[in-house]
Amino acid sequence: MFKQKRTIPERTLVFAAHFIRRSLDSNGADFTLVEPRTGELLLRGQVYNVMVGHVVLQVLSLHPELHHKDKTIRINVADGPWDRLTVQVWPIEKNSANWPPTMSMTTAHNVTHYGYFRGRFNTKTGHEIVISKLKA
Repeated sequence: MFKQKRTIPERTLVFAAHFIRRSLDSNGADFTLVEPRTGELLLRGQVYNVMVGHVVLQVLSLHPELHHKDKTIRINVADGPWDRLTVQVWPIEKNSANWPPTMSMTTAHNVTHYGYFRGRFNTKTGHEIVISKLKA
């Protein structure tokens, strides 16, 4: 979508975080959400992480199957202080954002570790497609 229309696709979220050290990293993963009882494919998605110096960006993009396009998608997230570690930069929700966030990512082996952040959407349960969105 971005390559063709030069617009960020619907159902795409972008988060920024601060890393206490300086490093370089880039990684991504494709995933699917399948109805466990029937095996029906509900959506495909991607999560991409990039770290350049002190800045970490994470992009989550969800692409529901055609017959689920009008439904709300809830993606479960691993427990963590994400509201203090990240700033949502897309879609824009506020006129301004505080930078850096109140917490920084570290190399400590806890919820502030960059590796834990990279896998925060990699949970086995809690994802769902729910009721139809209201039409405007």
